[in-house]
Amino acid sequence: GVAVKLAGHCRDQRLITDVQRLFYEEKVWAVRQELIQAMGKMKALSFKPHLEALIASDQGSTVEKSLAIRALLELLDCLNPAEVDHLSCSSHPGLRQLACQAIAHFQSLRDLDRLWKLAQDPHQDVRMAAFQAIGQLRPKEQVDRVVEMAKQGVKDRLYQVAISAAWLLTLYEPEAGGHAFTALLRDERREVRTLAAAAIAATGSCGKTYALSQ
Repeated sequence: GVAVKLAGHCRDQRLITDVQRLFYEEKVWAVRQELIQAMGKMKALSFKPHLEALIASDQGSTVEKSLAIRALLELLDCLNPAEVDHLSCSSHPGLRQLACQAIAHFQSLRDLDRLWKLAQDPHQDVRMAAFQAIGQLRPKEQVDRVVEMAKQGVKDRLYQVAISAAWLLTLYEPEAGGHAFTALLRDERREVRTLAAAAIAATGSCGKTYALSQ
């Protein structure tokens, strides 16, 4: 694990080859975690297909896929239109989720149209990532469209998506967002109430008035 962490600060071809080999052979989770992080830090584009394969796989854990997404974003210097098309049109939800996070990471307002579509994706993680990406971009144009999409999102049958949409709505219309959060804060499930409270906190000054009223 220590060796891999050190390798992450180098770009020697032999080390790149060894890290790639260990990516498939290493079984110890702590070392695998270091391997995935090192792949991002080494910025070797040869790692890209391997990380994408992990994200798209049905076998990898959620934590591993999350680390792989971060590593991919770290090794990319920019986000070109072809890359967005490749990710957002993928049949694998993990790569469509990556598209949302990449658009937000690079603050690519150019790709807002992609996020509109991804906010209606069949997979919950993709819808959630799309709402979060729109909120991170905070577009000043097409505000009506953002608000309408968020209002539809708060009706989502999955609470994680509904909370993400309520968070986005609060950034633009605090009163409407507070109304959406009210039902979530009164949900009988503790995990829903906890996540909703955290989301309100993440709205900052936009949700301050509502938060204090609760």
